[in-house]
Amino acid sequence: NTLQKFNASSMTLVGSVGTGSSPFYVAVSSDGSYVYVVNDLDNTLQKFKSSDMTLVRSANTGSRPRSVAVSPDGSYVYVVNFSSNTLQKFNASSMTLVGSASTGARPHSIAVSPDGSYVYVVNYNSNTLQKFNASNMTLASSVGTGSNPYSVAISSDGNYVYVINTGSNTLQKFDSSTMTLVGSASTVTDPY
Repeated sequence: NTLQKFNASSMTLVGSVGTGSSPFYVAVSSDGSYVYVVNDLDNTLQKFKSSDMTLVRSANTGSRPRSVAVSPDGSYVYVVNFSSNTLQKFNASSMTLVGSASTGARPHSIAVSPDGSYVYVVNYNSNTLQKFNASNMTLASSVGTGSNPYSVAISSDGNYVYVINTGSNTLQKFDSSTMTLVGSASTVTDPY
C-alpha cells in the first residue's frame, strides 16, 4: 500500500508514501505536478504532489475503482469503478465529484482524448468500448470488442483507440470518430 517515486535515469528510489488499501492504478498530470492513485479496496481517489510526495486531498469513489486518467489540461480526473459500473469525473483542484455516468459491466480501463473532449472506457464483462462526452458525461457511442477488454489507449493525434482483449488474445484498433474497427492482431496469451 505505497506509492513510490524513482529517478528515471538511475532507477533509484527517491520517494515513497503510504496510500489507501490496495492501490490499483496511477496517473500523472500532464505538467508532472500531481500524481493520482485509485485504491481498490477502500474506494478512494488520492492526489499527491509529485515534488515531495505529500498527500494533497482524497475523495470517495464508487465501488472498486480500477483506473484513473487526467484531462490534458489537468482540470479533471476520471475514474472507472469495477463493481458499481460507473465513470466518475472529479474537479482536480477541489477533488469534488462533478459528474457521473453508467458504464457497461465491469469497466476496467479509461483514457482521455488528447483534446480532452472524450473519455473512452472498456468494459471487461460486457465486451464493449464506450465513448463519453467529457463535458456533460453523456454516452456518445458504444461498440463491441473482443472478449474481456482489459486496457484502452489513444494515439497521440487522437485518431485511433487501441484495445487489448485478454479473453480473445487480441489487440484492436478503432477509428476514434466513427468507432469502427479498422484493424486487429493476435497477441500472446492473456495480454495485459
